[in-house]
Amino acid sequence: MDQITNQQTNQKDMPGKMAIKVAGLLMMAFGLACFGLLVAGLAAVFTELMVSHIAFLMCVGGSSGVLLGVAGIVGVVNCGKMEKAITCFVWGIIAGLSGVTYVILNVLTSSDGAPFFEVPGLYIAPLGFPILYIVGASINLYTKFNRK
Repeated sequence: MDQITNQQTNQKDMPGKMAIKVAGLLMMAFGLACFGLLVAGLAAVFTELMVSHIAFLMCVGGSSGVLLGVAGIVGVVNCGKMEKAITCFVWGIIAGLSGVTYVILNVLTSSDGAPFFEVPGLYIAPLGFPILYIVGASINLYTKFNRK
């Protein structure tokens, strides 16, 4: 009985739980959408239909989205667990770095100085969602190490 009460107390004491859960769900949805981009990019490269920076960017963007999706799954599953606060934080950093890599490569592979994907909303998912995720994980990490 004490173990059940202790688990319920731990879940209530995790103030960053909601931020991780919301960002994780959004990252899972984005990751699922980007999985199709990854498959299309790989298919274009392997069938030699399109060997260019566009196919490369599709592969990088798709793999970045898949990493976001994996981080989202890890966050949703572990957002209320005190002992998994470090795991959530590390996956948030991985997701953030992959998003930054995607945005940088998107700008660098453009031919005229403008990014290939010019829709500003496409930068919210790879940059904004991991930031929210990292903030929630940081709050949980702070809570974990500063409990009285």
